[in-house]
Amino acid sequence: MELAIAVAFLALSLIVGAVLLLRRAAGPNPATLQAAETIARSLGSLQSELTRVARTQDDLRQAVQQGREQSLLQLAETSRALHGEIGQAQRALAEVRAIEQERNRRMDQAAESLRRLEAVVAGSATRGVAGENILARALAQESPLLLLDEPTAHLDIGHQADVLSLVLDLCRKGSHGALAVIHDLTLAAQFCRRLIIMEQGRIVADGTPEDLLTKECVDAIYRARTEVFKHPVTGRPIVVPAAPTDQDGGL
Repeated sequence: MELAIAVAFLALSLIVGAVLLLRRAAGPNPATLQAAETIARSLGSLQSELTRVARTQDDLRQAVQQGREQSLLQLAETSRALHGEIGQAQRALAEVRAIEQERNRRMDQAAESLRRLEAVVAGSATRGVAGENILARALAQESPLLLLDEPTAHLDIGHQADVLSLVLDLCRKGSHGALAVIHDLTLAAQFCRRLIIMEQGRIVADGTPEDLLTKECVDAIYRARTEVFKHPVTGRPIVVPAAPTDQDGGL
């Protein structure tokens, strides 16, 4: 378009030059002068039209440029929005994977705990009468809090230690908490970090084994004569009945 306008202006210049030469060569001929003026007016109109066309071309070029810039801006905004949605989807997927991994980890821990519990039960001559079944169900259900009622009842000392060691391991790993009812004070002192002593439905003492299981406290609460020693390895309290005196006699 610009080349066509330039050629038109060049042709216009040539025509104007030719008219001027004709006017000079023809002298004061009225017909020639009239024809030259007509050509000049036509050339002026053509020049105006060419100028208008040039302005229209500039306007069209600007409109095309603005439309292109607007399209690029819209494309950039769409790209940013899409990138944000992809990022959210990736974060959600990562959270789902983390939840699944945690679930698999807890399932593995529960399976391992059940295998250990099965080994305890298999070696116990009193299987089924203690708290193993309750403990097994709690582990299978992935319960975060284990409520155990006499889990070591009717078990020998070896299996008592196995069951409570299993519960203690679960608590130390942070996957479970445990609340157990245990009547054996020495056993409770070795495996529990906090004791609550109750009498007729009321809490009468609450604290660490070292704070609660003193001779004075145990004798007063249980109205019994006891002896309290420290475990030679752990330092935890060991509670035993006081030895009978000569007057008490023996079995």
